Amino acid sequence: MAAMKHMKPCLDSSQRDAIKGMLLDIKGDASKWTTTDDVSCLLDTLPEGTLNQIPTEVMAQWSCDRNIQGYEDYVANREAQCKYDIGEKEFKNVNDNMKMVEMKALQAALKNLDTSSSQMRRRKRQATSESGAAMCDKAAIGGGNSLETNEIKNMASEDVMSCLADLGQAEITQEKAKALAEKVYMAKSQNLDLTSDEIQSLGYILRGFTADQIMNFSVPTTSSDIAALGIERDLTQEQLTALAKKVNEWKAVENLSSDELKNVNKIVCGFSAAEVEKLKTDSIMKALPTLRDLDDCSSNVTMKLANKAFMKYNETGKITDAMVAELGGLVGNLAPEYINKIPSDAMAGLTVKGMESFTPDAIKSMNIDQIKALPVAAAKALTSNQQSHFNEDMKEALKNGPLKDPNVETKDSGANSFIGSAVLCAFGVSAALQLL
Repeated sequence: MAAMKHMKPCLDSSQRDAIKGMLLDIKGDASKWTTTDDVSCLLDTLPEGTLNQIPTEVMAQWSCDRNIQGYEDYVANREAQCKYDIGEKEFKNVNDNMKMVEMKALQAALKNLDTSSSQMRRRKRQATSESGAAMCDKAAIGGGNSLETNEIKNMASEDVMSCLADLGQAEITQEKAKALAEKVYMAKSQNLDLTSDEIQSLGYILRGFTADQIMNFSVPTTSSDIAALGIERDLTQEQLTALAKKVNEWKAVENLSSDELKNVNKIVCGFSAAEVEKLKTDSIMKALPTLRDLDDCSSNVTMKLANKAFMKYNETGKITDAMVAELGGLVGNLAPEYINKIPSDAMAGLTVKGMESFTPDAIKSMNIDQIKALPVAAAKALTSNQQSHFNEDMKEALKNGPLKDPNVETKDSGANSFIGSAVLCAFGVSAALQLL
């Protein structure tokens, strides 16, 4: 149950309205709230007008932690169930409302900056100007997106470097990333001879550098440098290829250990198929917890990784559900002839991420027994485009197999279980208030 308290309730519009009414009945006028701790991840059931009434200093303290290490597959399964239960449109509304709450909280935190804390940070930063220090104060709270693009462009390069880690700490627009990258470029006299600390502080600013500029980066000197560059930041293929070349300057791919390969992370997507082929199989196997969920990688890369892992598994004599689970989002990138060799009972290990990774060729190569054995969450994660590659027998197997399981919650009971959790949470608020 540890993951459940972090998950947004799966509610359609009418259920969200019911929760909204309950929260306001229990907590009263939003303008008089003194905390949001007791509503946490339910706050997104409130409309924008009500959110605006919450006092700035209260809204500034809101948080809803979604980063649940060790529960990623569980959360993905529940979200797939939710999307199936309430529909993609309602599911999108849930996510959009949460983003709105996050933005409201950020705006409130920026308004709530106090003079004493600003002065303290300015002394630490040694910024060259009051305006630069003020921009760094904003960045300390919400990263580069706390600033307007023009504010970034008007910052001195030295001020940007003084709070580089704050500016790059959170996802930012491409326009802002480019503006910040240009400031770094100017601060380093256009040669991008970055120190380890600077490399590790770039964060999302990395998105703003061109592939040619990345090629001019100083050679990384530590695994920590590589780990900082390898984090998923929605880079282009050209940027990833440039970073892959920097990795090769640091260490030849065939010499990468499993820990080093984990640090390389997303940069693997910038490797050529020939470079992936050179990776040690043992390193790949131990790095699978990281490599298995790479997004938007070239099929040449993901198929090579998946096939090398599959062949290693196959040496044991039998592919098991644990092996399929460990492959995660790589399993759907296996060569079609390998997909067909997975025993039907091993499909029990297929995760939502794994199902989402299935290419048209992989879908077509599935057999009827495999489809019948799909876990319910994986079956519900099948997109309409994926199902369009099913023949009639495959569609029938899906309909009368995992999606017909009598032990699975129905659409109504699934939604009701979530609203039940939300109601319990709300009654927890009520009980807490009565103790005050």
